[in-house]
Amino acid sequence: MKEIKNPIIAKIDKSNGDYEVVIAKKYSDTQEPVYKKFMGMCAQMDAYAVDTKDMNDDETVKACGSLFDQSMGAAIEKVEANLFKMSESGLFDQMNADDPSAKADDPSAKADDPSAKAGLFEQMDAKTKASLFNQMSAGLSKKQKQNLPPELQRAILKKAKAEKKVSASLFNQMDAILKEKASLFNQMDS
Repeated sequence: MKEIKNPIIAKIDKSNGDYEVVIAKKYSDTQEPVYKKFMGMCAQMDAYAVDTKDMNDDETVKACGSLFDQSMGAAIEKVEANLFKMSESGLFDQMNADDPSAKADDPSAKADDPSAKAGLFEQMDAKTKASLFNQMSAGLSKKQKQNLPPELQRAILKKAKAEKKVSASLFNQMDAILKEKASLFNQMDS
């Protein structure tokens, strides 16, 4: 499969009798990694989101791109809205205030204190991690959830962080959860 590129779109505006042509990338700098992650997964895994097994590269790009445009936008927006709600709740900021590892950069913290090395993620039990993961994907249909494996969710999380829609503490904890889920997902896939 050739390299997946951000499509270029052209807009023609005929106002006041003049023609104005605008050529731009279809997806912004923050949207592009999500698009590329989806397209890569769609092209590499034949039955991931659309059956591409009997398609050539151009047909695969068209089919996956069409699916991304038609159905992934709403799912991505929902995940971002869920992340924003989680971030706005201040829960992670409060949890990090109580987290000894948040004080690890504090020069007055003792270097030999073992609690200073334990992160909040490591302190979460499996039930808490699952609950946070479910909050992130709340309101999505079963099909939308199937089309959002952990690696794609990480790309969405990074997009939300780049757009300053999530706090750093929420990003760090959700990224750790999604890394763990991705590892399990990849083990099942092998």
